[in-house]
Amino acid sequence: MGSGKIMEIDHLSLNADGCLLKARAFYTDFLQLRLINDQRPAAFHEIIPGDWYELGSSRLHVFDYPVGGPYREPNQPTPGGPHVAFRVPDLAPMIQRLESYGISYRSMGEGRMRQIWFLDPAGNTIEINTGHAKK
Repeated sequence: MGSGKIMEIDHLSLNADGCLLKARAFYTDFLQLRLINDQRPAAFHEIIPGDWYELGSSRLHVFDYPVGGPYREPNQPTPGGPHVAFRVPDLAPMIQRLESYGISYRSMGEGRMRQIWFLDPAGNTIEINTGHAKK
């Protein structure tokens, strides 16, 4: 029998709030994630409309429901609210890509861990970081 200990992220979910096609272009073209909708039953997509993306052994679910949450500042990346974090070995290429797309971002952290936050087309906060700080 298992210990009940969480071993990994199964999936992360974000709300596209009426912007599903823009979100799909953002996640496939800009973030270069692979769309894996064919791995979910068709009936599931009818109940919860949206897209699934591969994240190594995890998945990202971007669905289309009204927002209505209290944690988001309108039109601002909100590090303290709902967001998804992706790790990269070097932030420089991502920052260059953000700037080339004209996407504004917040930057924090120095040394062991650096982080940037920005919004996707539906207003969800995205974090990109260089990994957890080590002592």
